[in-house]
Amino acid sequence: MNMKKRALLPVLFIISAVIIAATATSSTVRIIIIGDSTVMTYAAGKYYPWAGWGQEISYYFKTGLVTVINHAVGGRSSRSFVNKGNWASTLADMQSGDWLFIQFGHNDRDYTDTTRYTDTATYKKYLAMYIDSARSKGVHPVLVTPMNMNTWTDTATKKVREVFTEGANNYRAAMIHVGDSLKVPVLDLEKKSTLLMDTMGCGYMTKFHFMGLDTNEYPLYPTGYSDGTHFQEEGSLENARMITEEIALLSNDSIIAPLAKILATRYKSTVSSNLSTGGTITKSRVFPPGATVTIKAKPASGKTFLYWANAATGEIITDSTRHTYVQDTLDHSFIAVFKGGSTVGTFMAPVVCNVNKKARIISAVPHGRFWTVRWSGDGQNFIIRITDLFGRRIAEKTVCGKDGSSEISSPTGAFGIRLVSLVRGNDILDVMETR
Repeated sequence: MNMKKRALLPVLFIISAVIIAATATSSTVRIIIIGDSTVMTYAAGKYYPWAGWGQEISYYFKTGLVTVINHAVGGRSSRSFVNKGNWASTLADMQSGDWLFIQFGHNDRDYTDTTRYTDTATYKKYLAMYIDSARSKGVHPVLVTPMNMNTWTDTATKKVREVFTEGANNYRAAMIHVGDSLKVPVLDLEKKSTLLMDTMGCGYMTKFHFMGLDTNEYPLYPTGYSDGTHFQEEGSLENARMITEEIALLSNDSIIAPLAKILATRYKSTVSSNLSTGGTITKSRVFPPGATVTIKAKPASGKTFLYWANAATGEIITDSTRHTYVQDTLDHSFIAVFKGGSTVGTFMAPVVCNVNKKARIISAVPHGRFWTVRWSGDGQNFIIRITDLFGRRIAEKTVCGKDGSSEISSPTGAFGIRLVSLVRGNDILDVMETR
């Protein structure tokens, strides 16, 4: 090889690297979002669990294929987003080939604030302006109808009230009209959120989706919080899920099709309880990898929550009413265990090793950090001992030899295979295996 060809090699390598890098960059979808406080990104250290769907939606696309740029700002309407200068900075950030998601409505209907209030006729004009400006830069606009608020017609029937479809405040219809007129796809979050509310009910939506927090439930809200507009992380994840489900439904639309092709696989989070009357627990759902998932239990009056366990293995996860994890590429199942509920796991029949037929274990029920053991006695005191299969002692308690029952506590929790024995001296009077 001559020297000229040798000299060209580094140059060719650099050019090839630039081409490869450019190709990789061009294959990444950019979604720019404009909207209000139901959409914006919140700093976890200041607001958690408060969240907007704009900070969650990237998880619903395949990893590394989407970049979300969230320009949503709290308190903005379609009018004030322009007048406050937010639209100018958003427009400057746009690149040809981007997608622009537009959701307004919550502050547009606020007639008490003239800087934000926008009647539906003017609302349509602002939406059209956003669309025309985006298209002039080669950007694909997408409209998102505003999700419903935590509003219900009355306390008796708890029928959902759709505040964005009422009379002069029919912002949903106004947005759909603009979408139809200008050939812009519309993701109907308003209708999907209303159906979700109808399914879940007022109590669940208030405490699990909207910012209805109990006293001391979260460190940043020691006195609780009551807000029927904004969402906890679970609620915003659900809003993002519904938006991407709308994308899947519109997969034949030429603008939406590229987004529909890169939606992420979602995995099951199955949640159950060992006691139907124990309280309210998080509903079973599906999540994409990377999403931060929270499951919660709110015990009913007079009920005691014990712990969350892995429903498949019975292993205790936490004795806190709240458990948070990051979704991976596996399905997960959880069970909320309440005192007095059915046993988590299965029981084996007693092993026959009695040296005294009168002293027997009747039942040994594990729950939380203890077992409830019932026995028939022979009049002499004995020890109830809990061991593992290797004979290592976990807990024990001396009890009266009469018929009775007692709770035996364990620092490691009542899960896994354990042997519950009645012991006197060197004699094992009875033993039962529990799982």
